Amino acid sequence: MKALVVDDVLSNRLTLKGLLEDNGFITYVAENGLKGVELFKSINPDIVLMDIMMPVMDGYEATRLIKDYAGEHFVPVIVLTVLNEPEDMAQAIDCGADDFISKPVHGLILKSKLIAMERLRQLYHNQNIQNLKLKAAIEEIERAKQQLEIYSGDLEVFNSKMRQEHDAASNLFQKVIQLNEQKCVNVQHIILPLETFSGDIVLSRAKPSGGFYILLGDFAGHGLLAAIGAIPVSELFNSMADRDEPISNFIPEINIKLKQLLPASVFLCACIVELSFDQRSISVWNGGVPGVLIVGKNGCIKHKITSSNLPLGILPNDRISCNLESVSFDPEDHIYMFSDGVTEVFNSDNEMYGQDRLENNFYRDGQCDSEYSPDRILDKIRNNINAFGGKIGQRDDVTMVQVKCSPECQI
Repeated sequence: MKALVVDDVLSNRLTLKGLLEDNGFITYVAENGLKGVELFKSINPDIVLMDIMMPVMDGYEATRLIKDYAGEHFVPVIVLTVLNEPEDMAQAIDCGADDFISKPVHGLILKSKLIAMERLRQLYHNQNIQNLKLKAAIEEIERAKQQLEIYSGDLEVFNSKMRQEHDAASNLFQKVIQLNEQKCVNVQHIILPLETFSGDIVLSRAKPSGGFYILLGDFAGHGLLAAIGAIPVSELFNSMADRDEPISNFIPEINIKLKQLLPASVFLCACIVELSFDQRSISVWNGGVPGVLIVGKNGCIKHKITSSNLPLGILPNDRISCNLESVSFDPEDHIYMFSDGVTEVFNSDNEMYGQDRLENNFYRDGQCDSEYSPDRILDKIRNNINAFGGKIGQRDDVTMVQVKCSPECQI
């Protein structure tokens, strides 16, 4: 990687050149802003360290010209300054500066800034790739739209075709996720997407050693962007389930894959359950979804496993937690898992449905509901949240999962 140092003081240039080369940069230097801009155009550096007070052309003007020349290509500019006035910093930001280092420059501080700017530069690079793909997709849609308008002035014809294409894309997307998926009769679920593409996923797979795995995932946001991450997650889930690995191994594998593929704004709230019939035990990793409920045959909630971990795709693997909670179960028990689209339904008074109202579906007048029926409970919850939300309606994808604990799993 290449770095450009612009400073009118020779000793500063030599010091920064040495520090940058120690960090693996091929370094070029210029003694004023004008020469810095000219050198920038010829070498196309990956980062610029810019002094402010210089003859011929100061750092403000040089930064502005460099940013104008770079255009959409992100090249971070770190301002070197002894100025601490807010007005000076505001002027540097207005000209396009991305960060500051106070003089004299400390080697460790510079190194941390370089690491941070490289991460930011890589993020911009990935975002630009996504923007190009999105632009190409938009242009393709526009061409299709123009072609349709040429041959038909009937807007309904166009809307009908777009709906068909959207539905076809949704069906294809679901087929990709469900490729080689094994269905367990123990697992029932309801997914109510806010848009055609749901950001929620439910995956289940039998354990070769007996029992099965279940994953409820809720990507940040909703729609196509939130749904993209479901493909690599489903592939990893199926692969690791077939190897009969403990769910503590699922966590780092899914986490690192999401960090590699998705922008920082898209993360995965998830709950992963491993059920063993031989040991009559349930192990749960909950990272950001509402409490998992284990309900007995009389409708009473026997256990509630709340989130004790951060969502996946945020932290590096050496900082994520694999805290598991294990409980025993009876064959008549059921496990219930929900995305936050259930608890975060709002009514016209801006009240949230919440965890307490959700759990009250299993009780009547504060007591275990004698009429509790596993066959009807999900529909009951769906009807209740629809009635609660009224005209406001859902604001997010809504997903509910019911898991029967009796050993009936079939492929």
